[in-house]
Amino acid sequence: MARQQDSRTRTCSQRGCTKALRARGLCGTHYNQTLPSRHQKKTVACVTCGQIVERAGGGGRRFGFTCSDRCRALLTHGETCELPPDHWARMYGATCPWSPPKLPARFDCQWCGAEFRSRQPNARYCGPRCSKGAGRRLRRAREFNAPGVYTWTQVTRLWIAFDRCCAYCRDSVPLDFIQAEHVVPLSKGGRNDLRNLLPSCAACNRDKGAHSLKAWALRRAVRGLRPVVTTWRHDDRRYAHLASGLAE
Repeated sequence: MARQQDSRTRTCSQRGCTKALRARGLCGTHYNQTLPSRHQKKTVACVTCGQIVERAGGGGRRFGFTCSDRCRALLTHGETCELPPDHWARMYGATCPWSPPKLPARFDCQWCGAEFRSRQPNARYCGPRCSKGAGRRLRRAREFNAPGVYTWTQVTRLWIAFDRCCAYCRDSVPLDFIQAEHVVPLSKGGRNDLRNLLPSCAACNRDKGAHSLKAWALRRAVRGLRPVVTTWRHDDRRYAHLASGLAE
């Protein structure tokens, strides 16, 4: 331990060098200078045009040495290459003839219905928010083996049809705070499509939970909470929507 600590405090034996000792009385820089250089330049001929150039490297290259980017492109792609020598596509090994990059294609988000652009050929969602929303919908449906699917576009249309209000407490709710509430809970055999959904605020959706409409109304009455709309007549649009499954 003492010998190792002493070697760390000693310096290079070269005059004027104060770096720490590494090997054979020299620092790392001076010791490497005593070794055969692996990056020593040598005179070689370009394998494409035959021009004599100086290139560094000990073992040579896979396809030989070239004098310029143009000769390298001719060696890689042949005489049909029409890319400029300084074109970015040469960095990625693009084949010739060169064609301009494709513009992002237009897609419709499968969750919110918004139009967006993407270079991915199978893009489905416009962003992480829509991707996570669709993932939660599918995860809950798989958890309870519930049939049917819905999109946020359908929920938005349903929210507009109910005057932008919660279907239970009748309070006005912004679109960013509206939630899709399953009238018959998924845990009790309810479907996961539009015919089993109503727009709800977060408070009503959280308070209803996995209860039926009748049980939820009784629980609210026992706790002395404000009554909510849980029964509808045949001429009510809620009844028409749940009966027909239309959100128009």
